[in-house]
Amino acid sequence: MQHWTGVRAYGRLLRHGPASRPFLFAALARLTLAMIPLGILVLVEQERHAYTIAGVVSGAYAIGGALGPPVSGRLMHHSPRLRCWCHCGQ
Repeated sequence: MQHWTGVRAYGRLLRHGPASRPFLFAALARLTLAMIPLGILVLVEQERHAYTIAGVVSGAYAIGGALGPPVSGRLMHHSPRLRCWCHCGQ
């Protein structure tokens, strides 16, 4: 039963009052982000009646999610106005 020690450690951590609420909200936020590709897949399949097209659209979303952050990071790094805007939170 050595593999259950990690689960027990999480259980002890979550029973600690101040740690449980942020963990719950973080898990909820990640769950909604993880469901976006599934929602895209179901929506496109229902509209086009083809899993092939739905898979292509879901793959395009995943590729955009992988390529978008480095590009936006470079734009923020090279543009002082964007850097200031992101730093100020306006």
